[in-house]
Amino acid sequence: MEGKRFEITETEGSVKGFYVVVDRETALITLSQSLERAGAFAH
Repeated sequence: MEGKRFEITETEGSVKGFYVVVDRETALITLSQSLERAGAFAH
């Protein structure tokens, strides 16, 4: 397979700060929280 295996898209709207990661080989879709945003909640 040519090109990138993963496609990463930043979410917009009411769920900003999250990323949708699509594995093009397995079709697995993952929702991940931005590390910058996660640090803000830890304080």
